[in-house]
Amino acid sequence: MLNMPFRALTQALFATGLVLAMLPAQAALIVDTGEPYAPGFGSALSGDNGGLQYHQYLAGQFSITQAYTLQEVSTHLQFNSSFTTAGSFSFKLYADAAGLPGTMLFETAHLSVPTGAAGAWYSASGLSWTVGPGSYWLAIEANKSPISIIASSAGHSMQANAFDAGWDKPGVWEVSPSGDPSIRIDAVTAVPEPASTLLLLCGIGALGLRTRRRQG
Repeated sequence: MLNMPFRALTQALFATGLVLAMLPAQAALIVDTGEPYAPGFGSALSGDNGGLQYHQYLAGQFSITQAYTLQEVSTHLQFNSSFTTAGSFSFKLYADAAGLPGTMLFETAHLSVPTGAAGAWYSASGLSWTVGPGSYWLAIEANKSPISIIASSAGHSMQANAFDAGWDKPGVWEVSPSGDPSIRIDAVTAVPEPASTLLLLCGIGALGLRTRRRQG
């Protein structure tokens, strides 16, 4: 039979688990490079047009110390007088691989940029990208279209920058000493589902009960 101290401990564990499971996720702006310091000035973002055009993609690195679910990612883009072709681009999230984008983890649908668009923030929302502590890269990649626009330089730099450029097949990233893209990442703290928390606590309780029976 369970003694009262152990029974009280078990009940406390369940009560604590219920409280933790019901806590709301906390919103956080985990990356905010600020408004571009000079809209229209930055690095070109170009699509490869199905392998027929020089391409250039950009990426910025960030690190987190706890689990988050990314909900919205944004970047500031603008045409200038030399770049006037419409097209589309995607955001992609990569794991870090020795200081460069490695395995792709998530990507958004294509976002359209109309011809001659003025400088504006372009966002992909409604995401559910859950990632644990570590370093990641958010990339801005023009799709198979001849889009050539300016990814506006950020007011504040990210941890590191990389670019994938050339006539070769996309996927070869290099460290970039400049060309900070303006990026914002909105997220919420990743919390365990109530069912998962209760399952864990049930396991703890069952293990404790088995231990006490063996001792008895």
